[in-house]
Amino acid sequence: MFRGSKVVGNDGVDALFQSAHNNFKSLHLDVNYLISDHAFRAIGSSSMSTLELISCPNVSDAGLGFLANAKTLKKLILEHCDGITDTGIQLLVNLGSLEHLELASLNKLTDTGGVAILTIQTLRELKLSEIWKLSDRTVVALAENCRNLEVLVLDRIRYGIDEPVTGASVRAFSSHKFLKYLALQHLRNIDQSILAKCGFF
Repeated sequence: MFRGSKVVGNDGVDALFQSAHNNFKSLHLDVNYLISDHAFRAIGSSSMSTLELISCPNVSDAGLGFLANAKTLKKLILEHCDGITDTGIQLLVNLGSLEHLELASLNKLTDTGGVAILTIQTLRELKLSEIWKLSDRTVVALAENCRNLEVLVLDRIRYGIDEPVTGASVRAFSSHKFLKYLALQHLRNIDQSILAKCGFF
């Protein structure tokens, strides 16, 4: 893991993958103001399996476009990356090996990007946290289309101040064949009885 605003930049990432002879498997960047979209050219052409970006404000949709070329990426975590929008999430459909996706505190992400997640058919684990603009539309779409999903965590997803959760999004998962673990954290408007009726208790 590289932590710190000036620990490693684009040139450092390029050098890292060149020196690793394409055997570098995991990269974690935390609070980094030097990394930008340029670094994703090297990352996208590598054989890396895990990428975690936390508080990397200069990473945008263009960077995810380069990342979409990665053929071996299985786990992706994006948190507090303010340059990422629905467009960037839509590009992740090209990640043919992605199994684990965590999206947190992406303030520009809406249902457009949320629904785009369902096109990642290889996805088995999904965590959505503090993405305030998502609604039941995203959750129901995931239930109906992400048929291989085994783990789903929804944490602090605000469905709208004036639109309480009806339970429709949770009920949509009641017929899901492969879901093994469902966590609903800090969702105050979901009635626990709904979960019981759906067989989650």
